Amino acid sequence: MPHSRQAPLSIDFAIVGGSIAGLACAYSLASAGHRVRVFEKFTGRPTNSAGIRVPPNLDRPLREWGLGAKLDFHAHKTARTDCFHLEDNSHQGFVLWHSDILHESGGVFCTMRWDALYDMLFELATSAGATVTYGARTVGLAPGTEKDQRPTLAFADGSTYTADVVVGADGVNSTIRGLVTENVGPRAGSFEPEAMTAYSVLLKTKELIVDNEQDYRKVLFESAVDTSVWTSDKRWIMAFPIARGEEYSVTLYCHDEYASKETGGPDGLDYVPTSSLDYTGFHPIAIRSFSLGTNAMRVSYRNILVEDWVDPSSRILLVGDAAHPSLPLSIHGQSMAVEDAIALGTLFSRLMRRDQIAQLLDGFQEIRYERCKFVHFSELATVRNVSLPEGEEREIRDINLRRASLERNDETEDEATLLSQWEAIGSVFGHSARDAADEWWVKWGTLDQRTSVFDAVKLGMGMQVQEVTQSS
Repeated sequence: MPHSRQAPLSIDFAIVGGSIAGLACAYSLASAGHRVRVFEKFTGRPTNSAGIRVPPNLDRPLREWGLGAKLDFHAHKTARTDCFHLEDNSHQGFVLWHSDILHESGGVFCTMRWDALYDMLFELATSAGATVTYGARTVGLAPGTEKDQRPTLAFADGSTYTADVVVGADGVNSTIRGLVTENVGPRAGSFEPEAMTAYSVLLKTKELIVDNEQDYRKVLFESAVDTSVWTSDKRWIMAFPIARGEEYSVTLYCHDEYASKETGGPDGLDYVPTSSLDYTGFHPIAIRSFSLGTNAMRVSYRNILVEDWVDPSSRILLVGDAAHPSLPLSIHGQSMAVEDAIALGTLFSRLMRRDQIAQLLDGFQEIRYERCKFVHFSELATVRNVSLPEGEEREIRDINLRRASLERNDETEDEATLLSQWEAIGSVFGHSARDAADEWWVKWGTLDQRTSVFDAVKLGMGMQVQEVTQSS
């Protein structure tokens, strides 16, 4: 369960966006005793999907939410990533997460279908009492007034809905964001791409066996159980098995200069013909992997930094990609959304008075802002490493990768090596959003409680003095 604590005061939450961030927040808040409605503009369950990676900081909380059996059924555990050059398919080495390191983080590293995670969270949210309304396209949001601080959502069909708090979980192209803040601009960073696009196809494993003599699972992916990455200049491919090994997810990532020119669909997520992709310089094996799929799901990314996640009225909040856009189909896109949900639910399980709402929303951004920024830049460092152009820096990367591969063995790593790996990933994989929220509450939330008690004591003493004075 997310937490056993029920908020002393229950309030109404309206969540705009019914994807991973919205459903996770709905479950966490409903489990804390609040009334939650989710409004999703699409007319039903998503029909699109892609392969996603589930790092330990996502696996662990999902299991704490009671999803262990479903994860074991849908997810494919992986600890090793093999690296190749995209131009000639030459093997450069591998990265291995040691079993002790993963155990220390409290979770495992695995892969699965995105829609499997969606279905899990939908069932959790609705079973906890949240209501999900499809086909509800938000066209307006009016902040509350001095008399009634509750914001009101307006929908395309003319209906409205008023709640104590509105949560914008409507993705990187958020409608709610523009109503919360104008303080949005590009992130600063020497290797931050201005724009990126991911193209993903899902392949049936049996499609990779073309005849009795050639099994493309081994040619394309080297191993049937782990992740493979092909690196190149501003482009790279990642492939891994999902759905109990019955499918492969293959994703091409590229900077905007290599993006398909095909007209896109709404909200940065649509499908384009695989024939429209730029395969210049690719090894034939990589080209074949995409030709097996007619269309690729396209997910676009723009370099956006959102400074303010809470509106001036302190009743509207941004979460997930609406607050901190993640790289497309990245390791931590889903984990950051679920961490947001855990932090938000943990904070609002403490709600006792309506005048605490502003404090808790501000506390949410204080807890999550630096964490999301840190994880984003750690992912950018990985992106830069796999997309280096030919030259000295790329040669050094390959030499170090080959050397580390020769020296590494999951059973014989020495303590210094394990410590070095934990220092590199422990702060990312070992983070607990619940602990962070509880620590914030102990420092700041209880201060508010102590102040309220102190004021009440002062008021009581004043009344006693006044009574004594009057009686004398």
